[in-house]
Amino acid sequence: MLLKKYLTFISTEKQKIIELLRKSNNTGLMKIEYFFFIFNETKLLNFWFLSRINTVQNLAPLTRNELSKA
Repeated sequence: MLLKKYLTFISTEKQKIIELLRKSNNTGLMKIEYFFFIFNETKLLNFWFLSRINTVQNLAPLTRNELSKA
């Protein structure tokens, strides 16, 4: 039950972030500031989510290179 509430909370907050990022024409730094503003109470989640974004962005070129070699 608690997990379901937590996941619902994450989903709605993620939607808020997505809407803010769509409306924002600012740099990546400003987008990160929006993110931290929304998730002010859950700093560990901030770190995890941002690290996942960075990991995906950093691995994307590597994955494309690996696919082209295959």
